[in-house]
Amino acid sequence: MGSMRQNIFGDLIAHPDAADAAPRRMVLMVGDPQRMQMLKKYFPQRTGFFLIEFSDLTPDILKSIAPDSVVAPALCAQFDCLELAELLHRARFKGR
Repeated sequence: MGSMRQNIFGDLIAHPDAADAAPRRMVLMVGDPQRMQMLKKYFPQRTGFFLIEFSDLTPDILKSIAPDSVVAPALCAQFDCLELAELLHRARFKGR
């Protein structure tokens, strides 16, 4: 069994015990959290998710989340994919 806690954005994060340490992917979803929730169904069941708005994302937060991949809309009212790509580049993100 694992433990649960809330992160600073209010999302629940599960911390699995060592016995439940099967490989797990972490996906960072950037954008409106309510809209991004709909995309979860397209990922494998054991995928972890962290939803955040672009205005809250910093290189330090990105490093602490350490996602395997980042999912975001190409264009929206708050940011576009080029702004996100610049932030990911500055943070030296190496995932997908």
